[in-house]
Amino acid sequence: MVASSCSGQHQGHHPGAATPPAPAGVSAAAGAGHVHGGTGHGVLDTQDGFSLQLIQTPTAAGQAGGEVWMRIASTSGAPQTRFQLAQEKLMHVYVVRRDLADFYHLHPDMAADGTWSAPFTVSRPGPYRLATEFAAIDEQSRLHHLVLGTDFEVPGPYTAELPPAPTADSRIDDYDVAVDGDPVAGQPTMLTLRITRNGSPVTDLDLYLGTVAHLTAFHEGDLQVVHMHPQAPPPGAGPRDSAPMVNADFPAKGLYRIFIQFQTDGQLHTAPITVVAQ
Repeated sequence: MVASSCSGQHQGHHPGAATPPAPAGVSAAAGAGHVHGGTGHGVLDTQDGFSLQLIQTPTAAGQAGGEVWMRIASTSGAPQTRFQLAQEKLMHVYVVRRDLADFYHLHPDMAADGTWSAPFTVSRPGPYRLATEFAAIDEQSRLHHLVLGTDFEVPGPYTAELPPAPTADSRIDDYDVAVDGDPVAGQPTMLTLRITRNGSPVTDLDLYLGTVAHLTAFHEGDLQVVHMHPQAPPPGAGPRDSAPMVNADFPAKGLYRIFIQFQTDGQLHTAPITVVAQ
């Protein structure tokens, strides 16, 4: 199962909600830019003195009204409340079941006390990994772009599914999605994202969170996160090019499950593919 919850709702194809007004102490600078490729890859819950603290996660699969609550502790231990916008949001949360079968993408809201929350319903029980990506501003006004992660469990029967065999293409909602390129671990790799429908390139992709696509990859085993976006189009190319270039940096060799999100006519689509980084 693939799901995307960009407004906090458990829906596979809903457009993201508008970015809420920035709370006091939050910088909207660089909101139009792309800050990504953060430190940590979601393996650790603490990095550069900042810590991810989960407060509440869903207690049952399919639970109506489920929520996730968390906070980021600053280097002093107090709740972190100063953040900078990245990809039009103050925080991106990626949740994947440990067998790479289920995926969720959330954008929580922050309260004045630094507590983040979002509606969140998981469809199936099992062990999950939650990674949060953000750009925090410390007491010296230095920017820390981090990806922190931790585990949680949804009670109930769980049998791990085998990851699909590596394939660079996927079909979702009458769209064919393919990634061309040969990923190499430990060095930048240029990938080409191709989206077609009925054999013809799709040229009317909506801008979703400031770009034409979001790619979130998880490494089998340790669940390292790689978050990618297409490059800006070359001169003369349309902003909604159907074959954008994506600069990927896979930290380790092995299998990656990539969840590709794109939007057409206000509808969000999530296409999974599986690749191997050599």
